[in-house]
Amino acid sequence: MASITFKNIRKVYPGGVVAVEDFNLEITDGEFVVLVGPSGCGKSTTLRMIAGLEAITGGELYLGERLINTVAPKDRDISMVFQNYALYPHLTVFDNMAFGLKLRKIPKKIIREKVEEVAEILDLRELLQRKPKALSGGQRQRVALGRAIVRDPAAFLLDEPLSNLDAKLRTQMRAEITKLHYKLGATFVYVTHDQTEAMTMGDRLVVMRDGFIQQVDTPQRLYEEPANLFVAGFIGSPQMNTFDAVLTKSEHGVSAVFDGGQLPLPPRLLADGALDSYIGKSVILGVRPESFCLEDQLPEVCGMIDAGVELSELVGAEVYLYVKAGDTQLIATLPTRARANPGARVRLAVDCEKLYIFDKETEARIS
Repeated sequence: MASITFKNIRKVYPGGVVAVEDFNLEITDGEFVVLVGPSGCGKSTTLRMIAGLEAITGGELYLGERLINTVAPKDRDISMVFQNYALYPHLTVFDNMAFGLKLRKIPKKIIREKVEEVAEILDLRELLQRKPKALSGGQRQRVALGRAIVRDPAAFLLDEPLSNLDAKLRTQMRAEITKLHYKLGATFVYVTHDQTEAMTMGDRLVVMRDGFIQQVDTPQRLYEEPANLFVAGFIGSPQMNTFDAVLTKSEHGVSAVFDGGQLPLPPRLLADGALDSYIGKSVILGVRPESFCLEDQLPEVCGMIDAGVELSELVGAEVYLYVKAGDTQLIATLPTRARANPGARVRLAVDCEKLYIFDKETEARIS
């Protein structure tokens, strides 16, 4: 196994299109790192540069201590699992998994032992003589994983491997890949645009936008301490409510006033003085949907918002309440008993200890 180190990596396509810029990252040996972001942010390009399928325009890429910028893909000791499985339709499961080993002239006995060992791990033993067309989507994906595992590579690269599966199978395969990582103890680099997938799988997430890294951290810290407005809106489902507000100071303290109400800022948000220069100015206020609660569940520091219900969505044990306060659109995640019909008026409490405040120009989080 090996670490992967990016030093000022840059990728520019013909015509001057910049796909990745100033990419610096250290992936430690055995870590599961997820590159996540919207389509076109550069995450798949970054993965393909590790694999050697894209030439690096600038910077240095290391696998362990070895500089691999110009090393051929076949010599990088890396296995890649693609979105479309990339199985050979005319070969059996066994032969698909053994293909790379046969190219390396590994003895037949060792190939059989390796394939059968991996087939046991992935619950494929009964399928070894089938061809891909006789397999389900989840089984094909397991075969693609098996083909990568038998090579015993220094690192595994996975490019949106679950995007072609239905929702139930995606959830199952998510768990399978996570368990597989624990079992193998290998370095995994995983690309997805699905933030739920990223949050449940990665040791660390690399959030990308327009070719740049926005933030690198554990899933929990990304959720609780987003560096900027983009990360705050991208991580979390439903996404964070964000809207314009003005910070005002009175004898009762500092409040964030917006079209539809105002929320008091708790002492914790004001303690470091970071907001002092923003008093009287416009900022962007962030409230996660789960930071709302009903009036009978008041948190210690709270504000109240009167709003009209526009839509109520029942999602199992919760209800998503889409409301409007003045011109401010909000979504609240509440217990099912809070379900209300469109047109109804509701009074919602906000846990103000969990407010986020962003600079309107830079979009960086202030507090």
